[in-house]
Amino acid sequence: MPDALELQGNIIDFTERGKPMILLYGLALYILCGLVLAAGFVIFGLARVLPASATVTPGARILILPGAATLWPYVLVRWLLGRET
Repeated sequence: MPDALELQGNIIDFTERGKPMILLYGLALYILCGLVLAAGFVIFGLARVLPASATVTPGARILILPGAATLWPYVLVRWLLGRET
């Protein structure tokens, strides 16, 4: 198969049928990265991004989680550039 790439015993087909799968794998990777980063951000990062006097209740953390997972590149930048504690 000249249009295929062998990767750890599996063959990824880059023909017309394989192109949507590449997009789905990319979307799955984006979602996985978002969930991992959002969980860490909600547990550890909110205190670094918010002002010192702000407190976040567990209910608010649950509400922030889906948005942080969806917008994880922006959240990561804010987390890294957040104020030093």
